Amino acid sequence: MSWRDDARAAHRDRWALSDGALLAAARSLVFATTGTALAVTGHHLASGRPVSWPTAWLACSLLFLLALPFSRRPRSLCAVMSATGAVQALLHF
Repeated sequence: MSWRDDARAAHRDRWALSDGALLAAARSLVFATTGTALAVTGHHLASGRPVSWPTAWLACSLLFLLALPFSRRPRSLCAVMSATGAVQALLHF
């Protein structure tokens, strides 16, 4: 095997998704979708006006991208609730 074959194999393996990465992406997608649905519902009930679809899609996409690095392993309920409370306090301060 030449060095070129090694380089090609390393490049191909770098972009391959492992089972852990797929699970993390799925966990982040569920988190982002649920969080966005709750936020849109809460803001609609509080203001009486609907949230626009582009805004909801942007919020869901950003939440997915922000959650992805932290979703490699499950967190405890205490850690999730503490982080959620802290972020909500920062967003509504």
